[in-house]
Amino acid sequence: MESPKQEDRPMEHDPSDMEIEQTSQDPSLTEDGSEVTPTINANAHEDINDHDDIDAEVSKLIRYKKEESARLYQKHIMAGEEEQADLAFKKMRKYGAQLLALSGKLVSPVTTTVKKEIGLRLTQNDIPKFQLSSWPDVPFPGEKCYESVEHFLRSFEKVIYSAALDIQEVWRRYLPVSLAFDHDDWIEKELKRCDTWNTARIVFTNKFLTDNARTDAMHRLFTMTMNKNESISSYMTRFLSTCIEAGANKNDPMVAARFKASFSEPVLEKESC
Repeated sequence: MESPKQEDRPMEHDPSDMEIEQTSQDPSLTEDGSEVTPTINANAHEDINDHDDIDAEVSKLIRYKKEESARLYQKHIMAGEEEQADLAFKKMRKYGAQLLALSGKLVSPVTTTVKKEIGLRLTQNDIPKFQLSSWPDVPFPGEKCYESVEHFLRSFEKVIYSAALDIQEVWRRYLPVSLAFDHDDWIEKELKRCDTWNTARIVFTNKFLTDNARTDAMHRLFTMTMNKNESISSYMTRFLSTCIEAGANKNDPMVAARFKASFSEPVLEKESC
């Protein structure tokens, strides 16, 4: 009688093989083959979704508070209330940092690019247009004219700061919007090559400040005085702005002496004590 073919023989199982097969079964199945509902994993997913919802709500609240602080900053800076403006600006930075920290939870860190610009979006209409009241023809009819280059630059800075933006990061994008098309070549070849906003400020001032304007600014520099209710820091800012406009060196001994002599009487009395 012929022995059965190899493929017809019943497969023999080693007891150890049976143990391996049993332990390798899908843990989600019971002994009778029915499926077990993974309740623990489902609850874990629900917890994750709950946390995501909470983070999204917190993000909305922080963004609202930051925009509210930005509006307060703009209001105070335009009114010359520097202490209140500084407080509002600190709050904007705080809320911006909180949003940045929270964004790591809301978005995958692999696909997230951290931006240094955290603030309100500015449109072309928000940016002040550069034109002086002394110009016979202006490039932007209907837009505000400025008394001086420094007046324009201060207004430009206020708009940037009021949107809670870092001027060092965004001036290359927004300042060219302020200028007429005639200056496009100068913008690309000179202005945008500046490393910092302070350098760009000086280059801009030197480009547009006329000799007459420099003479007027120099006269104001050596005749200006500190207002009665003006803080030392506010007056210093105003004095240095006039110094830049006049093209004077702030480290010049004559300029330094003039600055000290222009303090209000109460400040001078404190200095003499």
